[in-house]
Amino acid sequence: MKYNALIIEDDIEIAHIISLNLAHMETQSTLAYTGDEGLSKLEKDTFDLVILDLMLPGKSGDEIIKELKNKTEAKIVVVSAKSEVNDKVNLLLSGADDYIIKPFAKEEFRARIQVQLRNLNKRITNQKLKWKALELDKSKRSVTFNQTQIALTNTEFDILALLIASPETPFTKRQIYEVIQGVYLGDDNTVNVHVSNLRKKLAQHTTDTYIKTVWGIGFMLV
Repeated sequence: MKYNALIIEDDIEIAHIISLNLAHMETQSTLAYTGDEGLSKLEKDTFDLVILDLMLPGKSGDEIIKELKNKTEAKIVVVSAKSEVNDKVNLLLSGADDYIIKPFAKEEFRARIQVQLRNLNKRITNQKLKWKALELDKSKRSVTFNQTQIALTNTEFDILALLIASPETPFTKRQIYEVIQGVYLGDDNTVNVHVSNLRKKLAQHTTDTYIKTVWGIGFMLV
């Protein structure tokens, strides 16, 4: 299976129907029958998609959406018998990616889920950046050179992620500093040290220059 979905639905029959439909779209399902159980499973595993019923024992679906937005980047699809326009609008504004009304036709369900999986694929693609032999994966926070792993600190990773997103584009030391510290305090030396360490690690894998100093401005990937 290509994707992982968490189904939070207290009706066992509906949960299994959803699971069967997802299986046709290369998606493996994990079932949870209460909101708390769903949030607990989210702590232990990573999901691409969350299918969420609103009328649950304990925490309501509305409350769960708020918690989900703080815990996961998964697409959230609400499946509910509530059909009022205000209900749908409020949930979409609070963070749900789509809203499917019960009872639903399997064709509509699969079409709507397929849209979310397409969007997910676009997001995954944007998480992976490549320049020459360098590959950076934002979701895994990993960097490889010719498929060999390079161990970077969090700061070094963030600097490289900025540079590799726009190769051959100069970034000022201020721009780089704001990425790693949030607010520029005029401390260019901090940026110089981190870039120097990053260069040393790249030099262990290649003699080519990857990070160029642009005098009077800052640095860029070349």
